Amino acid sequence: MVYIGTTAVKVEAAQAAEEEGQREMRQSLKWWRLLLPMVIGIVAVVALLWGELKRSTYEPVPAGTGTHHWVDANGDGQVAPDDPKEFTAMAGG
Repeated sequence: MVYIGTTAVKVEAAQAAEEEGQREMRQSLKWWRLLLPMVIGIVAVVALLWGELKRSTYEPVPAGTGTHHWVDANGDGQVAPDDPKEFTAMAGG
């Protein structure tokens, strides 16, 4: 194509402006700006799952049907479902 006169200058200026805009956009999209929120999100999910999965709780069931039985480890006469010391594994459980 052949551009004549001011049309050629306008087209060249528009192309230069577009290339400059693309260059600015590429420079503004740094890899760490995209990666940092993803890493923070993954760490948060792992921490929440880890905390939930490592927690052991005991639920009351009818006598003789569970895998553990209650031993009053602290001597208060009350079942503490969040304290693993209060429960021991049954022989046939």
